Amino acid sequence: MTQILSQYYANADYNNNLGEVARKRRKTILTDSLNKYGDMKITDWEVCHIRKLRDENASTQVSANDVIRFALDNDIISYNPMRDVPLLKWSSEGFRE
Repeated sequence: MTQILSQYYANADYNNNLGEVARKRRKTILTDSLNKYGDMKITDWEVCHIRKLRDENASTQVSANDVIRFALDNDIISYNPMRDVPLLKWSSEGFRE
């Protein structure tokens, strides 16, 4: 996971399409998840792992979705483990930088 996160943080989409505050928050949440669950290979992620991450990070709306999408787009994985995990419904007042 460490290697894929390094590649994700270096990609243009992450650096050009997210504001500085959003990048810092996302990096903090993903790093915390990495520290909590260890350096599991992204190719070993299953629905149960994604569901657990989704539920634990529900209040932040930051999930593994962008990392999974990045891995799929860059041929790091060929199966989307998030396909069978429904999104949580939530409401927000919005987030501004």
